[in-house]
Amino acid sequence: FSTHYLSQDLTLLVHAPISGWRLFFARSVSAWGQTSWMVLLFALPTLASAGTHLDAPLSFYLTLTLCLFTLTLCSATLSCSAALILARLFPAKRTQETLVLNLVGIFIYFYIHIYHYYFYY
Repeated sequence: FSTHYLSQDLTLLVHAPISGWRLFFARSVSAWGQTSWMVLLFALPTLASAGTHLDAPLSFYLTLTLCLFTLTLCSATLSCSAALILARLFPAKRTQETLVLNLVGIFIYFYIHIYHYYFYY
């Protein structure tokens, strides 16, 4: 969300001689890189070692790379679309504060319920 709407250089880039779609695409690729590198870095070797253990063919590794790339690309696309819709409906700074507050509330709710489940049942 902050890559698209709350960055410091946004005013400079908006007034640059590039189209809005190119700017959005560049910001989306940047968001994909920032959010997906950890998944690719840890999931690829883990699943590749499982393939080695199971004596998987070469097509397994090619399919694994393609599937992980597609998975991270789809999740980044959905999150960029959600950020676009939320920023269109509400002010960007207020939306970020609301999302963070909601996530903290959801975490506390589930933490209390899991604690209650394990210690009182």
